[in-house]
Amino acid sequence: MFFDLRIYIVLLVNVCLVYVLSAVNSELAPVLYISVPAIFIISAALFLEFVPMLAVVAVSAFLCEATTGVRAGLTAALWMVAAYAVHSMRFRFRACDWFSITALAEILNIILLFFYSVFFYAGSSGFFEYAARVSADAFASAVSLLFAGWFVVLLPVSVANISGRQMSINGEE
Repeated sequence: MFFDLRIYIVLLVNVCLVYVLSAVNSELAPVLYISVPAIFIISAALFLEFVPMLAVVAVSAFLCEATTGVRAGLTAALWMVAAYAVHSMRFRFRACDWFSITALAEILNIILLFFYSVFFYAGSSGFFEYAARVSADAFASAVSLLFAGWFVVLLPVSVANISGRQMSINGEE
């Protein structure tokens, strides 16, 4: 089960995405913070079997949150619940078309950002200042997903195709 090359392809792509996102956020840090947990979850939930999907999502969550001051265990739990939800309805996305993958990424990301804003409240001078910052970050994250979400979600599929492996949404567990 854990000797499947697809698992390591999705994990390697997620590690590369953590690096790229960290570099972008370090440049935008004073103004915005782009948080796109959906890109780490959706490709694993759509294209991997259940247990490897949970392992890849958990490792990706711990890697992504290693540089932040939040409780990473809670983040990994949120990500795994979201991955379970996407995995349970993955057959609806067999076509892998732009609209459905982007809509899934946007909806999942907004839900996770809502839970982030509730559970990981950062100290600020007031509620409206916090709500404005969270809204600006959510908007920037949504725009970045709109332009790059489909490409990033299907990037492990492209890497797998290059390496001679076939990745598709199937029902075989």
